[in-house]
Amino acid sequence: MDLAFDPRHGRLYSANYVSGDISVIDPASMSVIRTIDVPGKPTGVAIDPGNQRVFVSDYAGKVHVVDGKSGEVMASISVGGKPAEVALDSTRHRLFVASTANETVEVFDTKTNKRVRTLRLTSEPIAIAVDTDDGSLFVGVSFMTWRYQNPTSANQESPEYISSNGSDLAVDSGRQRLYAVHNALIVVRNLTTGASTTVDGVDKAATICLDEASRTAYLADPDTNRIWSVPLP
Repeated sequence: MDLAFDPRHGRLYSANYVSGDISVIDPASMSVIRTIDVPGKPTGVAIDPGNQRVFVSDYAGKVHVVDGKSGEVMASISVGGKPAEVALDSTRHRLFVASTANETVEVFDTKTNKRVRTLRLTSEPIAIAVDTDDGSLFVGVSFMTWRYQNPTSANQESPEYISSNGSDLAVDSGRQRLYAVHNALIVVRNLTTGASTTVDGVDKAATICLDEASRTAYLADPDTNRIWSVPLP
């Protein structure tokens, strides 16, 4: 179960592995207002609010590009084995796909749906998040979170160690904060100063996404399919 927030239309998207679909949720009432059927077993979701394209990773080795208005699959992109999370930088037209089987993050140009490079990691990626302010990519592997300053560069750089890793990551680009889910806590790291603090989250929450404007985190427990909203300081 993965989450994404559409700030333009105020909607929350949930990728549901078991039922094989995407739930569109009104966060004010936490009610499902629409269900979009997608091929395969969705493991991750990201949305481009400008054109309402929804990018859905499929465990079978695809990323499906879905028209958020009609629910139709516009394209299917072949990716590395067992893709997990996806992260989108709509400003730079880049889609990042974490592959657990290949221990990579693949980078795609969303204008052409072509792969532009592959980041090779030391172990399987657990979580990814992108800073749309400067284009840097955060990757959680094992118990560590690393930052790639230029993830689309032709030459793979040595990443910068940021912090211990959680089960999922999210970035508030405007406030320069990195959020990591650690059991019942959300660890908040100031990317400018390096200082960290914690916010009470929800027990057993495994995924996170942000509404940056309202400073709200949405957390999900894939075992129970429950979603919670948590105000952020």
